[in-house]
Amino acid sequence: ILFGGPGADGKVQARVPVATTSGGGIVYFRPVLCFAPPFSSQAPAASGTLTCSPSTQLTEANLGVSPNGTGFTANNVEKPDTALEGAPSTSPSAHHASSTVLLPGLSSNGGTRYLLGPAQMTGTSIISAAARRDQTTGKWTGRWVVDYTTNRRGVAILDKVAEQNFHQLLAVELDGVVYSTPLIQPTQVSFTTFDGRGEIGGSLTKADAIKLAHAINQY
Repeated sequence: ILFGGPGADGKVQARVPVATTSGGGIVYFRPVLCFAPPFSSQAPAASGTLTCSPSTQLTEANLGVSPNGTGFTANNVEKPDTALEGAPSTSPSAHHASSTVLLPGLSSNGGTRYLLGPAQMTGTSIISAAARRDQTTGKWTGRWVVDYTTNRRGVAILDKVAEQNFHQLLAVELDGVVYSTPLIQPTQVSFTTFDGRGEIGGSLTKADAIKLAHAINQY
């Protein structure tokens, strides 16, 4: 999934907003460190700082993303780190922008959780967001997405975050729930600017997309 910017063909796809909203919670953009299984009270309790074992780390080297002209290939690093099974998800009281957090995804993701690094960008960098039905051709036609445009300062922030996470996963989190974990520009050999525009996709329902746009627009 491409996180904003040009599509796989290098062109910026048309965006037709169908719902704009205002108000909501806190939106963070965080690097995805690794996947984690659902919490089990029967598993050994995790202690100390939460980390990912080397083989499950979603680093650029482990992912091995390789554009091939028509798409891309990548290593399968989707297996959750079982060492995190006994670690409960991060509580709201410990859920800070500067913290490493363990968070669940939307109910549609089958219970997978995510270990995320400190936030690298927040909704304050975005000036507007709109939920819409994807009208492009291909396998994702008809999915719900959120298009957004950054403010003037956010143009540089978005590019910095995206370049830091090039060929890696970046999570979009709202109030302790991971809404999307796109892979940054996997069909491109090198990073190119997002020009202040992005698209958040994945397995969003209409309600998910509207809620996320609603939260972003509060800023």
